[in-house]
Amino acid sequence: MVEGSTSTVFLQDRVEIVTGASRGIGQTIALHLASLGAKLVINYTSNSSRADIVAIKINKSAATEAFLRAITAKANFSDPEQVKSLFGAAESAFHSSVHIMSRRRR
Repeated sequence: MVEGSTSTVFLQDRVEIVTGASRGIGQTIALHLASLGAKLVINYTSNSSRADIVAIKINKSAATEAFLRAITAKANFSDPEQVKSLFGAAESAFHSSVHIMSRRRR
């Protein structure tokens, strides 16, 4: 990092998809990326309420901003059409292409 810069500039407004972000290490990664300025898509396959909680935490921490920092989207990575839909949701919500994807392995 450049001297005098802040850590929030590092990923400022970069769009990130985080799979498995509704709990455990995936949630920790999502919260950290949000703290660095990223806009996040919290991907889930079955439990939307856990994913919603993570998105709410992120959006509350950015309450002074006039736009969302996180959304949730359901997609199963074994289905190419669902993956395409996931990227489409990210681009539609944030008006930007996806820059980074973090995929938690089971």
